[in-house]
Amino acid sequence: EILTCDWSSDVCSSDLHALAVRADVSNSEEVQAMVARVGDARVGIVHGDAESLSGWGFSREAIDDAAQRARISRWFDAAQVNIFASSHTCLPIYCELPAGRVLANNGAAGMPNFVATRHGIVTRIATAARTTEPHSLYSLRAGRVHIDALPVHYDAARFEREFLANWPEGSPAHLSYYQRIVRGPGYAPERALRRFAPAARRHRTQPLRQEDLT
Repeated sequence: EILTCDWSSDVCSSDLHALAVRADVSNSEEVQAMVARVGDARVGIVHGDAESLSGWGFSREAIDDAAQRARISRWFDAAQVNIFASSHTCLPIYCELPAGRVLANNGAAGMPNFVATRHGIVTRIATAARTTEPHSLYSLRAGRVHIDALPVHYDAARFEREFLANWPEGSPAHLSYYQRIVRGPGYAPERALRRFAPAARRHRTQPLRQEDLT
């Protein structure tokens, strides 16, 4: 089910609950996807991909495949959106696609996304450029709408202590996540920004700010 609401202010990919409240969706209902209007853009908000809550069709690995990009184009057509905002796949990827479309996958809000960092990332979608702290790590535009990756600076030391209290060394979660929590994944920031649109249609993007990556 696709629910639609109009919202002219910022939309973050972690703000699905707030959108659900504005659309009068009961907390007990399962919301698989929503469409928000930000300025003149329609934004599809999903967890996973356009077909599944646990889908990996918007992951960085999937984006590299031309056949999958064609499939993503069909998802844009079917949803009639200009932007897809996604999460779930743990590593961020922002893609500028043909026809002025943008895919924004924030990666993880509550864990590091890049090597040697200890902050999460959320997606900001707004009609105005970001001018206040925290500044964007990187950004794209869809028409007149700005899509920014913002750092989430949490208490990393406390998170590590509480993680170890619940999942000590040797536990499955420790094996899967501990090294990422303390050192970040082996993923460089420049890999998070991809462009598949023709050069003539590209918007200027905000460069990565090294001081925001640490």
